[in-house]
Amino acid sequence: MMHKFERLSTTEPILIVKLNQKYRPGMSSEELYEVSRQYWVVGPRRNKAKYVVAAYRGITREVYLVEDWYPTFYQGKVRWAFNGVVANEVIREKLVHKSIWHLHAKGAANPVRYLNCQENDVARPRETHTTERDGKRYVWYTERLWKLAKDLPEYDAAVESFAELDRDCWFGEGRTPTIREVADHCRRINETDPHNPVIINDNGRLMDGGHRLARALLEGRKTVKSVRFLEMPEPDEVEEIQAGSDVILWTARRRSHIWFDNELKSESDLLHQGFDLLHQCLSYYNSLIIQPTYSANPYIEVCALTTVKAHHLILGIYNLTIDGIAQESGALLRLLIETCDLLKYVRVYPERAVDMINDKKPRAGEIGKGIDSDFKELRNHLSENASHLSFSEDSVRHLRDSESGILIVIPTHGRVVLQKNLSMVSSFLTFLLFESISCLGYIGMDVTELADKVEQWRDEVTSLISERGIG
Repeated sequence: MMHKFERLSTTEPILIVKLNQKYRPGMSSEELYEVSRQYWVVGPRRNKAKYVVAAYRGITREVYLVEDWYPTFYQGKVRWAFNGVVANEVIREKLVHKSIWHLHAKGAANPVRYLNCQENDVARPRETHTTERDGKRYVWYTERLWKLAKDLPEYDAAVESFAELDRDCWFGEGRTPTIREVADHCRRINETDPHNPVIINDNGRLMDGGHRLARALLEGRKTVKSVRFLEMPEPDEVEEIQAGSDVILWTARRRSHIWFDNELKSESDLLHQGFDLLHQCLSYYNSLIIQPTYSANPYIEVCALTTVKAHHLILGIYNLTIDGIAQESGALLRLLIETCDLLKYVRVYPERAVDMINDKKPRAGEIGKGIDSDFKELRNHLSENASHLSFSEDSVRHLRDSESGILIVIPTHGRVVLQKNLSMVSSFLTFLLFESISCLGYIGMDVTELADKVEQWRDEVTSLISERGIG
């Protein structure tokens, strides 16, 4: 479970610096001090900060009492560094290992944040829109976006077309919002002017107007007034993202795991139980394979190898799903259907197991026809659109934005889409479990206890799918 950090709250004049790629777990206190103290772009307000707080991924790591600031050079440009010492334990108790998510806007690129360094400092950060492209993070200030968008033509966009309805656009990944924060957004939804359009970027993503969109949803409106940039304006800030960093590679997976710890915990727990049942089923096959009586039995060998192959396939589908690219799992799903059909086929025609071991397996169509497979239409659809490279609409709709045609490079998904895909994985896992257990029962194995567990698990999955309203 994710550790919950107390929010940073202080009246001390502090300067928060986000270490980003400078930080690495396990670094010494001396190394942490060196990366925290230098090469910052700061103005005269630095002199009002009594302490510098070093933070990484939204959590404060250390606090230093500033002795003085001095100019230095970094990559040919003037930067600032400070001399200081680790603050006393009283201050560290107040400022270290605290959450600063509420002080930095989600995705904000500026690594420096002043707090209590002038009379009108407030906790609300500057609002921004952030996007990541080509290894860089681009940031636009919201107030500037309003000015740039004021002459764009308005149109009505379908409310349900916004993927942001099922994403966290306000609170930031890795934390749970407080009642006060939720109430603040409720107030802003109520007070927002519905006559102002939402602003959309060239990829069709929401740049500004989440509260206006939420109000349209609450009021049951089908459309919301919108404007769209067909070409993006120059950003206010650009931040390099380390090539190959987990910022790009694991964005969708991190988002999935956050949902698994919260809204989709039931789905996650049930899927883990399902995989555990499949592992128990494979343990039965392993217990047979090591016995001389069964070790050379073609039927057992076919069933065991087919079940473990299906396990790997459905595990691959699951991983693609949580990475936000479930659309690419079609080829794996087609093979998974073939393995499930094969388990039923070899149980109905056990004499064919010898041919299969000798690499004379019937074609998928023949297997499906022999058992009157329920998956014929789905298998044909996957063969046309997923098993081979195709440029049909069904094959490429997830690769580019439907309106602008811009390529979608970084995988992303919403909670509702993930929820539906997980229900699909659970459904095929159910089918696989029953087929594999039936194959064991055919040779007289006592699998009653395991079968009962699978039936109970299936009922819980069915109940959850019904409760979620997933068709």
